[in-house]
Parts: sequence; C-alpha cells; structure tokens
Amino acid sequence: LLTFVELCDQIQIDPTAYPECTLTSNLILHKGRTWLISNSSIIKLLLEEFHQSPTGGHMGVQKTLHHLQENFTWSLI
Repeated sequence: LLTFVELCDQIQIDPTAYPECTLTSNLILHKGRTWLISNSSIIKLLLEEFHQSPTGGHMGVQKTLHHLQENFTWSLI
C-alpha cells in the first residue's frame, strides 16, 4: 500500500508508469478524481458530509458512496 508521498514521488520519477494519474495543486488525480490513501480518516468524514449534505443527504449508503466516488477515489492504483 503506497503512501501519498511515495506515490507522488513515483509519478514524478516516471509519469508513464501511472498514465491515469496527474499531479495538480499538491493533489494526486486518478482518472480526474482526487486520490486518497485507503486508510485515510478523511474518507469517513467525506462519507458523513456527503450523507448529511442538504443537496445529496440521506440517499442511502450505496448512493452516497457512488456520489462521493464521482469526485474521490481511494482504490488501489
């Protein structure tokens, strides 16, 4: 499991090894979505915020997760 810094370093050293990733404003974008390490505490916070938001709140687990994954990803690269 790569850390954020390790993946950043690898992308900078050999961007062709990660063609679906870009570095933008100190973020790693994977297929245009912000990449988070899979054990990040931010994921739980994002799930809670997306679930409770006035525009998309209380849609259920699957819909909330789908909506969140339109902008973020934490899957293995």
